[in-house]
Amino acid sequence: CPSTSYQDEAGRSTCKACPDNTNSVPPAANRESCTCLPGYYAPVLDDLRLNGLPGIPCRKCHADDLMIEAVRGEPCDMVVPVGSLCDAQRAHICVPLTLGLNDNRLCQLFCPGGTVWPFAKP
Repeated sequence: CPSTSYQDEAGRSTCKACPDNTNSVPPAANRESCTCLPGYYAPVLDDLRLNGLPGIPCRKCHADDLMIEAVRGEPCDMVVPVGSLCDAQRAHICVPLTLGLNDNRLCQLFCPGGTVWPFAKP
């Protein structure tokens, strides 16, 4: 199965799709093999409350409510497209909410993906 799927039934030739915003490392034998893409996080913690729960749809860390407006004069080390926001640990990475407009936001969380729970940028 490709990295966007898994197969948990022996003898089947078709694969099952991983949940939204996740991927797996082939060969993936169950839904729990699907973990968050970089820039996303699992909104439910595991039983030990240490990591995100695998096998569930992941949420994007670059949602409007997880970013703050970059005020005039705010240093932006780099302006990146929305798709790559929040998978870098640096604090001053900005993203335009609308491509082509100078309406930059600062991501407040670092989401490396996998099962890592997001944490605040310095």
